[in-house]
Amino acid sequence: MSTRFLKPTIILFALLFIAILWMQKQTLVIQSSYFEKVKLLNQEELFTQELELKVNKLKKNFTINYDQLNMTIRQYFLFHKKIHQGHKNDTAFQALKQLSEERLEEIDYFKRANSITHNSLKFIHFKIIQNIFMENTLHFFPKQKKGYAKILQLLHESTDGSKNIDEKIVVETEQIKSFIFTDKKAQDLQKLFLMHIEVVLKQRSRIRETLHTLNIVNKKTFSIVKQTLIEIEKQETHADNISKQKEWIGFFIILTLLAMMYYFAVKLIKQESEIKKYSKRLEKDVVHTSNALQEKNRIYQRLFNDASDGIALIKNGLYIDCNEAFVKQLRYSKKGDIINNSPSMFSPKLQADGQDSSLKEEQIISKVFQKGSHRFEWIHQRSDGSPLWCDVSLTHIISDEKDLVHCLVRDISKQKSLESKLEDLNKDLQEKVVKETKKNQEQTIHMLHQSRLAQMGEMISMIAHQWRQPLSSISAISGTLSIDVMMDNYNKEFFQEHLEDITRLSQHLSSTIDDFRDFFKNDKIKKTTSLEEIVHTSLAVIGSTLESEEIIVETKMDTDIRFQTYPNEVKQVLLNLLKNAQEAIQEKNNRHGKIWIHGYLKNDVICLSVKDNAQGIPKEIIEKIFDPYFSSKKEKDGTGLGLYMSKMIIKNHCKGDISVKNCDNGACFTLCLPLKEKLDV
Repeated sequence: MSTRFLKPTIILFALLFIAILWMQKQTLVIQSSYFEKVKLLNQEELFTQELELKVNKLKKNFTINYDQLNMTIRQYFLFHKKIHQGHKNDTAFQALKQLSEERLEEIDYFKRANSITHNSLKFIHFKIIQNIFMENTLHFFPKQKKGYAKILQLLHESTDGSKNIDEKIVVETEQIKSFIFTDKKAQDLQKLFLMHIEVVLKQRSRIRETLHTLNIVNKKTFSIVKQTLIEIEKQETHADNISKQKEWIGFFIILTLLAMMYYFAVKLIKQESEIKKYSKRLEKDVVHTSNALQEKNRIYQRLFNDASDGIALIKNGLYIDCNEAFVKQLRYSKKGDIINNSPSMFSPKLQADGQDSSLKEEQIISKVFQKGSHRFEWIHQRSDGSPLWCDVSLTHIISDEKDLVHCLVRDISKQKSLESKLEDLNKDLQEKVVKETKKNQEQTIHMLHQSRLAQMGEMISMIAHQWRQPLSSISAISGTLSIDVMMDNYNKEFFQEHLEDITRLSQHLSSTIDDFRDFFKNDKIKKTTSLEEIVHTSLAVIGSTLESEEIIVETKMDTDIRFQTYPNEVKQVLLNLLKNAQEAIQEKNNRHGKIWIHGYLKNDVICLSVKDNAQGIPKEIIEKIFDPYFSSKKEKDGTGLGLYMSKMIIKNHCKGDISVKNCDNGACFTLCLPLKEKLDV
């Protein structure tokens, strides 16, 4: 334990010692940097003081040698250029460098202005004054000479470039401008003199501005140096405080680490004791796990070798191992006959789908690597050349060996033989189904014919009932007319009126025949109609029969949408429902019989309901009401085909639906027809 703990302790203390040395070094580097800056700023202050003295001398006398000032400023600039290489990011030194550049620029201005002033003064002394005072050829009056002399005296007195003297020179110059000369040479001298005096005054003004700017630059320099020294002092104080804080922090860290080391040392002693206990237990567990793994390995090996299905391993497209069941499936004597060969070597040239075995094998292996597994049917070829139908499952195994595929092969030859027999049976069954379907269709046609005949009989009975009153009226009118003819007592208008009645009644009888004929005319194409038209035409046929039985019919149409269907067939169904409602009411001896017909639109479906008050349909037979040959009538005069054929018409031909339920002391039948296209009224 001591050795394990000693080594990390030494490393830890070494790292702490290095960290403390590094912090001390950083503190020294910072202090050295501060000392260097203070030294440079002190030099900056000395340079500035020297420059200020020389600038003050220039203020007193423009004519003194300014080359020493220029040399001092250039040395100062070189000094800044040198120190700024190590302080490029220091804003104070950058500002000082910029001020030194401004000084050089102002000295250049001073040099140029002083040179121009000197040249103009030299020209005035040696050219103009000599001509005015020395040559007698020019005629200058004493007063004029006195004005020029006054300006020259002021120029000699103003070596400091005083602005007051320059203003006096301007006054004297204005007086000279008032002099009038007749001599052209005197006029030219006057112009030259005035021009050079103007140049001198202008340059002297510029020199004063330059010296003023240099003074401002010096003041800025003193201000920056003073402010920077204050900042450095603050930074140095702050750095000292941080250094002391770091020392305390380091001391605290050392104490904390020592405490932690003591804690971990105690903990390590406990852990070592526990590790020794667990290591002994772990050795026992390892031995137990090793034995268990060996046992599992033996079990897996037995599963591989003793499995009833064929198992093989494929690597790089070749079998690398297989069990005995796979060898027996292919009818070989040993594994060596199969190993190191591709699956296509034990397959016919073409598979059942006509695809080449080798090409299909590559496609399947590629799919296994992409998806992880694949199951399919495959035809192998045994050693004797006979085919072997197999159900094959391939699984990609992820291991150190790449492209390893587990192959499970199940013999399905018997299953394929049964499937072949089943296909033959299915063919026979399909032929029988076709025959039975044809037979059922013929039976359905026969049933439809029966239903139509029964409905025609009912229609004839309805028509006979409708004709009874018109025929009686025609007979009565004709009898009356015959008596009048026999008695030779007839009126033309009376005859005309009764003949018109006979014509009207005859047209009604003809219309009834048309309704009867249209009712049983098969619709081969869809026609545009509405629920109101269907209901109105149906009631025109059966209405009088219902009235004779004192059955009240109420109709309610909530929609007038026109749609396409087979109107005559829908009318037949509606007529059948109305007839059944009439018979149910008669059977219950209901003297207040009533039928409600309601048309409406629901979810793009046209609906028509027929409801009566005949006490409904018994629960035990309501589910059978649409079965063929089923009748609820007590008398055996019903065919049992009416509702069945109604269902066949609505569902098979009109592609709709018909349903029934008991409600409000009666039965309610509902027709639903598809609304594929809304049509304008």
